[in-house]
Amino acid sequence: MSKFPDLKNPIHFIATLGGIGKIPIAPGTWGSVFAFLVFIYISHYVDMLIVVILSIPFSIWICEKASI
Repeated sequence: MSKFPDLKNPIHFIATLGGIGKIPIAPGTWGSVFAFLVFIYISHYVDMLIVVILSIPFSIWICEKASI
């Protein structure tokens, strides 16, 4: 398996957040910054409990598909 997944595959694109998860320096930090910005934006429009309930099964599914 290559170190960098094919981002033309939509599953890998979503799982790595468009490649942010593959940045060589502090990928988790950049992913957290992006997630925080999304949180700030979404929190004005949607109840966060709904977002959490919907995002957990989606995240599990996406990670499972990307690992195959």
